[in-house]
Amino acid sequence: MQRTACRPANLRLPSARSPLIQLQGAALLLALFGLARPAAPAEIDAGPVKLKPYGFIKTDAAYDSQETNSGGFALFVEPEDGTTESDQFSLSARATRLGLDLAGPPAAGADTLARVELDFYGSAMQDNKSGVLLRHAYAEMKWERARFLFGQTFDVLSPLWPDTLNYTVGWAAGNIGYRRPQVRYERLCGDPKGVSFLSQASVNRTISPETLGTHDPGQTSGFPTVEAREAVSLPVAGRPLTFGVSGHYGEEDVEGHPLKEGATGLPEESDSWSAAGDLSWAITPQLQLKAELFTGEHLDSFLGAINQGVNMENGEAISALGGWAQLGYDLAGPWKANAGCTLDDPDDDDLAAGMRARNQSIYGNLIYEFNAQLSMGAELSHWTTDYLDKDEADAVRVQWTGLYRF
Repeated sequence: MQRTACRPANLRLPSARSPLIQLQGAALLLALFGLARPAAPAEIDAGPVKLKPYGFIKTDAAYDSQETNSGGFALFVEPEDGTTESDQFSLSARATRLGLDLAGPPAAGADTLARVELDFYGSAMQDNKSGVLLRHAYAEMKWERARFLFGQTFDVLSPLWPDTLNYTVGWAAGNIGYRRPQVRYERLCGDPKGVSFLSQASVNRTISPETLGTHDPGQTSGFPTVEAREAVSLPVAGRPLTFGVSGHYGEEDVEGHPLKEGATGLPEESDSWSAAGDLSWAITPQLQLKAELFTGEHLDSFLGAINQGVNMENGEAISALGGWAQLGYDLAGPWKANAGCTLDDPDDDDLAAGMRARNQSIYGNLIYEFNAQLSMGAELSHWTTDYLDKDEADAVRVQWTGLYRF
C-alpha cells in the first residue's frame, strides 16, 4: 500500500541526511507498519487531519475432514459425490488487515471522521498471491446523539457476528449482512445509562451476484436497496441488554440479462427482502450472550440462503430462515472462550435438485492473549450441509489462529 507524506506549510524539516530526520523517519515507518509496539496507536499530524494507522497480522491454519467452500475459510461443506470427497489443509495470512482512521476539524457542531480498511481476500489465484479487498471506505459526521455517514461499510441490518476464528463469521450458515456503498443516518434517543433507543436507516447500492458481463441487475433496477433498524437498550438485572429489529428491501431488473436467453428461468424482476432480530446481553461481567434470527428472500448478496439467490430452473427467488446464537466467557487471566451454533435453512420448494437445502455448524474456541498485541486461539467446529435429493455432507474443522495487533 502506497503512502504519501503530508506536512503543515509552516513546519520546517531538517536535512534528510541529518541523524534526527533518519531516526524520525524510522520511527514513522515502524508505527505505520506495526513493527513498533506503543501502548496505543500513534497519531500522525497531517495538517488539519490526524491520521492513526491500525490493523493486525493474522495467520489461519485449518484442517477439514471433508472439503469445505472454500478451504481457507468455511461457508459450507462440498457434496460428497466422488469429485470433492477429500480432506484438506489450508494455511493463509490473507485475513491480515490494514486500516487508517482520520480525524478532521469539527463541522456544523460535529466531529468529522473517516476510515479506510483493507484485507487480502480479494481476487487471487493462490494464497501466496493475494488480492486486495476494500472492506471500509467512509466518512462521517458524529454529533452527541446523531451520525451521518457516506461510503462503504457494514450493513445496518443484523449488526452482530459470532466470535469465531473463521474469517466468514457464519456467513451462508445463519449470519446475514455484509458491506456495501451507502448513505446512512442514525439517531439516539433516551438515556444512554438507562433506557435508550437507536434508529438507523440507509440507502445502499443494490449488489447483484447475478451480474454477468456488463449487465448489472442491481444497477439497472433504477432503485436502491433500503435498510432500517430500530433498537432499544436497557439494564436487565443491572447489566446492559440490547434488542433490535431490522430489515431491507431491494429490486433487481434482469430483463435483457444474457442468462435470461434460452432455457434459464430468470424472471424480468426479482425482489430482495429480509426481516431480522438481534440480541446482545452481558449476563454477568464475564458471560455474554449474542444471537440473531432472520427470514427473507433472494438473499445471496447478504450471504443468506446458503449464498443462493434465484433458482435458475424455474426463476423462483429462494426464501430462507435461520440464525445463530453464542455464549462468550472471559476466563481467569488472559483466557477467553466462545461456543455457539448457526443455521441457514432455505425453503425446499424454491430449490432444484442438487441445490444446498440446509447448512448448520456448531463451534467452540479458546483464545489466549499474551498481551495487548499478541493472541493465539484454537477452534473446533462441526459442519453439516444438506443437498436437495442428495446425501448430506459433513466435516469436522480444526483451526488455529495467530494474531498480532498494531
